[in-house]
Amino acid sequence: NRNNRLRRLMDLGAPEIILRNEKRMLQEAVDALIHNGTESEGKRHKRIPVKDRNGRPLKSLTDLLRGKKGRFRRNLLGKRVDYSGRAVIVVGPDLKIHQCGIPKKMAMELFKPFVLAKLLGEGETSKAVRKMKKAIIEKEMPEAWEVLEEVIKGKVVLLNRAPTLHRISIQAFEPKLVEGNAIQLHPVVCPPFNADFDGDQMAVHVPLSAASQAESRLLMLSRYNIISPAHGKPISLPTQDVIIGVYYLTAVTKDFEKIRPEEIKWKFSSPEEAMLAYFHRYISLHTPILIKINLKGEEKRIKTTPGRVIFNEIVPEEFRDYNRVFGKKQINSLVYETFKKYGVDRAADLLDDIKSLGFHYATVSGLTFSLKDLVVSPERDRIIKETWEKVKKIEEYYEQGFLTEEQRKSEIVRIWTKVTDQIKELTSRTLGANPFNPIYMMVNSGARGNIDQVKQLAGIRGLMIKAYDPRSREIKSRIFRGQAVYEALTFDYPVDRNLREGVNILQFFISTYGARKGQVDTAMNTSFAGYLTRRLIDVAQSVVVTMPDCGTHNGIRAMDLIKDGTVVEKLEDFLFGRVLAEDVIDPETGDVVINPENGKAYTRNTMLTDDDAKFLASYKKSIEVCKVIDFDITEIELPYTYAELAEDIEGENGEIFEKGSEVTWEVIKAARSKGKESIKIKIYP
Repeated sequence: NRNNRLRRLMDLGAPEIILRNEKRMLQEAVDALIHNGTESEGKRHKRIPVKDRNGRPLKSLTDLLRGKKGRFRRNLLGKRVDYSGRAVIVVGPDLKIHQCGIPKKMAMELFKPFVLAKLLGEGETSKAVRKMKKAIIEKEMPEAWEVLEEVIKGKVVLLNRAPTLHRISIQAFEPKLVEGNAIQLHPVVCPPFNADFDGDQMAVHVPLSAASQAESRLLMLSRYNIISPAHGKPISLPTQDVIIGVYYLTAVTKDFEKIRPEEIKWKFSSPEEAMLAYFHRYISLHTPILIKINLKGEEKRIKTTPGRVIFNEIVPEEFRDYNRVFGKKQINSLVYETFKKYGVDRAADLLDDIKSLGFHYATVSGLTFSLKDLVVSPERDRIIKETWEKVKKIEEYYEQGFLTEEQRKSEIVRIWTKVTDQIKELTSRTLGANPFNPIYMMVNSGARGNIDQVKQLAGIRGLMIKAYDPRSREIKSRIFRGQAVYEALTFDYPVDRNLREGVNILQFFISTYGARKGQVDTAMNTSFAGYLTRRLIDVAQSVVVTMPDCGTHNGIRAMDLIKDGTVVEKLEDFLFGRVLAEDVIDPETGDVVINPENGKAYTRNTMLTDDDAKFLASYKKSIEVCKVIDFDITEIELPYTYAELAEDIEGENGEIFEKGSEVTWEVIKAARSKGKESIKIKIYP
């Protein structure tokens, strides 16, 4: 004990130098008690943390308060709550979009007080009656289940999946009692939760008061939250099985386009007649048929298939298309257009119908794939052989001194990159020769996988990423925030085989670098993105709306974002939800541009809707829009017209902020959305 030791030394009349040293040690002990720090902090401030016998730094008072496991975040801001539960989630194929399946036993525990109150009825009851009624619940008698069914009618529960990255990670659902021990979830609401059914767990909470039940139903019901707060487009969308089912239903045979209407054997006077022929198995889903259909009040004869007729029965009449294969992009577009035209209720009903159709016809298709379905292009071996000959020539030039080491490597990497792209294109064409090849269907529909994965399975694996070694001179590095950042390198020796035929030992070990790097990056970025989200929210607490227009003329010149010759982000996607920084002028007339469809003039401070964005993107290649950073204001305050800060057009309602309202929650929504997005992105400084 340093206090007692100092007192004893002072009583003994020890020399000043010893007393001074003892006082310094006492001060260090007090400092360590308040804030002991970590090893990295110790190196920075040249103060080694105080450790216990096992060499672990001792816990200081600040350690008890700070971080996720500190007193504030764990015990004060985050508490355990009653009327809650947790279980593994499984798919509920029969649920509506606003429903979830709650296991019976869990529901009985969650709603126990409500069930007991219902059993007891009104008025005072004796202890004996109360005891008897409790026994009915505990012994799970039939009366208890009947009362539970009555109690949950009209109620909603909240489902939350951690990590709660944005507001739609918590949504309200109407509970439906199910057997078993797992919570059932509608497959369409998986994307907002980022959930899948490989063992994920979700927490369920019961809002208790009538006010909280009403609020949850009106604001948080999954039916009303199919639109993402990040970009204003649908986020609750069909995935995987549903997409492949719809794709199979609307796909056509290879020679369908070549068949002329007069050559078609099967002709029908109505969709109902065609369905009758299909259900009696005279025709298949993909048989070319000629059918008389009433489209927008006009009768037409259309060449189509029974599958496409079945799908279009669930589509709003205005968006019906009998000559289109529906994959992921087409389904997403259909849902968005339906939402814009008819509102959230019709879009939710459409999602339910697509889910039911998709699951049914995915089952009908019997989709699976074998090794034979990985069709290798017959030209592949010839191309690889020719490439090796080119590489051999480059090696000869290098040995003769015509090329430097760096030139040799870059030339070899360039050749193999070009060949890999060529083989990818060949593999795609070879698979596409049969439109019902299971792997081609999966990739082309957008249900699962991509052409790069198919390239590695049936084409060529190609070049691999090299491990980072800070001591290597060939790795270019730059300093960022005091740390060296190393640029990615590739091996100049390719994996010239594919996974169907197998790779040799050397090629296997070359490919392990990239696999490890991917796993490390994912872990690092997740923690970084979570921290970034917290910082964005903290910084936004004091932002308040103060004026209609700050008067700045600075902005961003928005245009198509192009990388390596391909458009990464279209201008129209960037413009949606933004505010014009200046009038859009017609170069020929010198007047403000006016949209001929709705007569809207595109002057400064105009909020751009989706239709405006499409019109302007087709009219001009670049548009000047406002950006938050260039506001000409001294204090932390924002003009209330600049709603692009709030992720899209003021959330998803398309309204401009009122003066005096806090932007804080809109910024927090933005931070949460960006946090969710940034986890997926490799953040390069």
